[in-house]
Amino acid sequence: MNAPPRPPSDNGPAEWLYPATLVLIAIAPSQLAYAFHPRYGPFVTPADVLAALLGLGWLIDALLRRRLGQLRWLPLPAIALVVVAALSIGQAADLKAAVVETAQLGLYLLVAFILFFDVLRDRSRLLGAFHVLAGVTTVIVLWGAYEYLTAHDPMAVKASFGNRNVYSAYLAMVLPVMLGVGLNLRGIGRQVWLVGAVMLGVITMLSGPIIWVTLVCLLAVGAMRSKSAAAITFVLVVAFTALMPVVFVRNYDAAVVELSQPYVEGRSFDTGEGEVPVVEKRWLEWGPALRMMADGGNFVLGVGAGNYQANIGQYYENLPAEKDQKIEADTNNLYLVIGGSLGFAGLVCLAAWLAHFWRLASVLWLRAEDDWGRGLAIGLVPAMGTIIATNFFTSLLVRGSALVLILLLAMIEGIARRGLASEEVGADSQ
Repeated sequence: MNAPPRPPSDNGPAEWLYPATLVLIAIAPSQLAYAFHPRYGPFVTPADVLAALLGLGWLIDALLRRRLGQLRWLPLPAIALVVVAALSIGQAADLKAAVVETAQLGLYLLVAFILFFDVLRDRSRLLGAFHVLAGVTTVIVLWGAYEYLTAHDPMAVKASFGNRNVYSAYLAMVLPVMLGVGLNLRGIGRQVWLVGAVMLGVITMLSGPIIWVTLVCLLAVGAMRSKSAAAITFVLVVAFTALMPVVFVRNYDAAVVELSQPYVEGRSFDTGEGEVPVVEKRWLEWGPALRMMADGGNFVLGVGAGNYQANIGQYYENLPAEKDQKIEADTNNLYLVIGGSLGFAGLVCLAAWLAHFWRLASVLWLRAEDDWGRGLAIGLVPAMGTIIATNFFTSLLVRGSALVLILLLAMIEGIARRGLASEEVGADSQ
């Protein structure tokens, strides 16, 4: 007689997945990758490979222990965004790029999210993940500080990333979390470590708009902590801003001089009716990207995942740009890239995805029961603000920063659903 089937388990995943996930978090903040083509890629990082392998391990474990029923907590906008990307492949001129981009979105939005959410399922594991993330971020900040002091080119202040923009974007989403926890912990040693790393990290950021986004969100962390923390944070931010022209000159050049001069110095464009200044391409490209989105043939599903760059050039007609003018690396507006490549359907899914986590983050403080929990909740709310704002000036859904972005979103989802209990709870509780 056959044994009756076992009911689906509420137990957590295999124990080995937790230390393996901590290793993934430790190696995630890096753009070191194998490039199948030096310019067009695809680019595969060790963290991407490990995430895929751990995702496969999680799936096998879930099948053997009949835990797949717990996938009902996966955010629907994430599923919809990957589905739209898959549908957009039919619009793509470069099918290889479209398939690779869709696979990468699936890896980040679905596989990595499932892994982080399910493995980091209690207070102690969240604490372990935070400490690994804070530790590796501290190393990255120290690396960036060395480059800040020695490198002549601002783009070279990048640590383990490809350039200043991805480096700054990564810090923009992680530093508020570190500050939130640092301001709430009682141990003076960890406070000095976390707050000191945040202050040094801000100084090493040389991507102009992202500097201001980060400063505003750090002020929000202080304001959410207490009146005294708000006052101290405000004084530090004002002091940093005031000292920029005389002490932090590199930051001043990036945050003030570059932003106040949107034109390419010494270059003009002949329109046929006269000369006009050449606009920096990072700002100029917003116009062609909107034109791409408005194109009737591209409106719903865009030009295809991964096909944005190959198509954007045809929408520059009559704009003040020169043929040899290059856009600074990683300064594309993520919303316009998604709107152009995945169409209006993709843009709606992206907005719904971010809105889902913003809604959850805004009430995380209700789930906090101690100093650590309050610190994490206070940090994750402004971190969501930086994620939403920073993507106007770069993209966090790129190798090196995407897995950490997904980690923070999985933390938000996990705390919102399970709180910060000291013991493991079922993934579908509440």
